Amino acid sequence: MAASRTRSFPSRLAAGGGEDRLSNLPDGVLGHILSFLPTKEAGRTAVLARRWRYMFANVHTMSFEQDRVMHLSDDYTFYVDAQERRSLNGNFLDDVCAAVLARRRCGGLAPNTSLRAFRLFFDDDEGYHGWDGPMVESLINHVLQQSNQELHLDLRFWTGQHCASGGDSDDYEYPCREPRWFPHLPARLFRCPYLRSLRVGHCRLTPPETIVLPSLETLHLTDINEPCAPIQRLISGCPRLADLTLEACSKLKRVSVLDKRLRRLALRCCHNVVGVAVDASELTTLCYRGALPAESLLTLRGSPRIASYTMDFCDTIPSKKGEFAAFRKLLGNFADVKHLHLQSSRLGCGIESGLFVGFPAFSNLRHLELSGCLEDCSIVVAVAMILEKTPNLEVLSLFLTPGSQEGGRIRRAQPGMSLPCLRQINLVHYRGGEAQRTLARLLLRNALALQELCVVFRKGPFALQSSLMNEMKGWVANKSAKMMFL
Repeated sequence: MAASRTRSFPSRLAAGGGEDRLSNLPDGVLGHILSFLPTKEAGRTAVLARRWRYMFANVHTMSFEQDRVMHLSDDYTFYVDAQERRSLNGNFLDDVCAAVLARRRCGGLAPNTSLRAFRLFFDDDEGYHGWDGPMVESLINHVLQQSNQELHLDLRFWTGQHCASGGDSDDYEYPCREPRWFPHLPARLFRCPYLRSLRVGHCRLTPPETIVLPSLETLHLTDINEPCAPIQRLISGCPRLADLTLEACSKLKRVSVLDKRLRRLALRCCHNVVGVAVDASELTTLCYRGALPAESLLTLRGSPRIASYTMDFCDTIPSKKGEFAAFRKLLGNFADVKHLHLQSSRLGCGIESGLFVGFPAFSNLRHLELSGCLEDCSIVVAVAMILEKTPNLEVLSLFLTPGSQEGGRIRRAQPGMSLPCLRQINLVHYRGGEAQRTLARLLLRNALALQELCVVFRKGPFALQSSLMNEMKGWVANKSAKMMFL
């Protein structure tokens, strides 16, 4: 009896007449499967059987996210008074180092054990500390050494909120963090021939004079507290750059990407930027978040063929008459897009002032997404006026978050709205308030060609959700449409 208990899992399976097909797979296939698991869970598979003892070496993706609970009960004064310069992140970094070294001991630099992806996220409470510098730099250098094919790096040294304007709380204060909280990236990182994508957040960008990143295609910079020169030098050192995201770079003023063929550009919460020049001959996706941009902000060279455009206002949409013309002119530059996403904290706040009067026509638009807080029933008028300018719309997605004062009267009804091509409607965060019910009734009764309806309710009583579901089913004009309620 004791001998049978000590048998490995495959041996017991074979004794029972079964076959362990999973263990018979090649090492590379098993390593690829384990790479989809959390890193700790992938490492624990070593205890399954002798066949799995060194399988952790074939895991090509390692991801570590700091749990805020890890140091909530720690005494900060202990770390300050201790002789050893060890921050609150010490235990987290110890776990990361243990996993990285365990993978190395299991396989080293065998041909099929190259590390492809490494993700390191500090929490939004303390984040990176200056005392973590030597260990973090050693980790990054080790990861670069363990990669000999392709590498995707995601290093976020603080995951808190980066833009105070985009917060949900009016009492939010943007943290003024000392320089010791901004780590320096090792110089070796900027000369890695295998680096395919790089995402860094909340760090100092001090690249060497010579930057050689011949394989880098995706670059995402978040909260880089550096002037234009280092960022521009990094972009210039990436000849194959196709996807660029600049987020919350407070000191960035101007950037030029005229020598690259970008396919995607995202500019979020860089409130001090005044000029971005881009070769848009292959640009297909453009995302912007911030205040109403000046007309001279974006310079698109070549023949732009942008298919997807996202505009997200940090505070509200323009509310002054002088801003209306600029807003409409800005949208007019993207009248040929097939996918448009508009987001604002108050989507319908400019109705009474005529914001949507003269709204540009989007004859090629197929997918429209509207997101924002629902303040009153003016949102119904706003959506109706926008839909009048999208005659070929096929998919409409509404992400409506109710505001503090939902209600109000609809002063301008749109009973005769025509939606001849609308095939799919998605309603997210539906809770059945007056404005949401009015908007849903207007859409469902006029979408005669509707084929699919998807509604995601907010958390609430099941009886209320059932009542709302039955009500919406009665509004649908095409009873053969597929309906999903979640």
